Order: sequence, then C-alpha cells, then structure tokens
Amino acid sequence: MINKDLRHAVAITAATEHLTALFSHWLLSHPEVLKNTDERLPTFWMWHASEESEHRTTAFDVYVAMNGNHEWRIRMMRWVAFFLSDLIRQMLQHLSRDKQLFKLRTYQQAWRLLFGSHGLISSNFRAWRDYFKRDFHPSQHDDQLSAQ
Repeated sequence: MINKDLRHAVAITAATEHLTALFSHWLLSHPEVLKNTDERLPTFWMWHASEESEHRTTAFDVYVAMNGNHEWRIRMMRWVAFFLSDLIRQMLQHLSRDKQLFKLRTYQQAWRLLFGSHGLISSNFRAWRDYFKRDFHPSQHDDQLSAQ
C-alpha cells in the first residue's frame, strides 16, 4: 500500500538535500578537484554547489512546519543513505566501460578522495551524523563558502 502522507516525501527530500549540501560544502572547500576538467565545469559546479548550499534548509523547514516527527525524518535519512549504493553501481559500470575497474591506481585514488584526511566522506561524516540529532537544523552547519 502506498503511503499518501506528504510528510514522508518531504522527509525524503530533506534528507537528500542534507546530503547534497554536505557534498556541495566539500566541493566548495576543495575546488582543486576540478582543475583538470573542461574549463567550463569549475564555474558550473561551483555555482551549483553554492545553490545547493543556499537552499539546504528549505525542505527541512517545510517538514517541520508540516509537523513531521523526528523518528520518520531519521528513518528517511537511513533509506536515502542506503540508496546511495546505486551510485556505487553506476560508478562501477562507468569504470568497467572505461577499462579502469581492475586497476589498483583507480582504487587508491578513490580511497584518498573519499577517505583521506580531507576526503568527501571522512570530512563529512560528523555533519551527516548531526542529522540524526533531535535538535538538528541544517542552519547549524556553516554555509559561508556558498556566498563567495
């Protein structure tokens, strides 16, 4: 049976927006990852990351205004985080197509990018975990980089 409570869809959106805001903050903090790309891409991605960061509170605030509860908000974040595994599936398909899937260097670079001292996941884990706190609000995280 399909749940028709709109709060559930808004909770999913709030969780997704939190993750994209974390990724955006990381990209704004590490623009060097785009240095060897097409010259148009850094401008596009920096703008998009700023835009994601600027509206990071909207869905969360709508969810709260709809009297969404903490338990369902947390449940939806877990669901959204689980479905990030689809990104891994897509990445593996692309690596295979590009004949990079079985190269050790691919995994060494990925490890540094994701789990290094300033990695995408390692540097965002605490901010992701904050979402599970009862008194969390996205505005508790700094978004000054999006204003630059």
